[in-house]
Amino acid sequence: MPRRLFTLLTAVFIFLSPDLPYVFCQENAPAQYKVLEALNVKVALRDGIRLSTNIYRPDTAGQFPALLMRTPYGNGGSGNSGAHFFAERGYAVVIQDTRGRAESEGVFDAFQPEAQDGLDTQEWVA
Repeated sequence: MPRRLFTLLTAVFIFLSPDLPYVFCQENAPAQYKVLEALNVKVALRDGIRLSTNIYRPDTAGQFPALLMRTPYGNGGSGNSGAHFFAERGYAVVIQDTRGRAESEGVFDAFQPEAQDGLDTQEWVA
């Protein structure tokens, strides 16, 4: 299966089951890092629309694997417990409002621009 398709399917699966990521991480794994939050970061897409994005990452230098979630329901805020759980264990967590929702620019059109917007965001995260 191509990597991008696998990533997209994984993101859709996690989007549909927001509590499911906890299953993939050992709940007994100890927290190793403090968390840095960057809230309402505007990520520009190729057409100039800027999407509101919250970033939670370990408070240390280095590169970390990233978890990306895009949602029309609001990207949370300070102290997001799910994002903190993973950031404390060495993941960068990126939660983004989709086009036209919450603090993101543009017009909401369910599922129409999602593939392109998701790809632009995925490339920005990388």
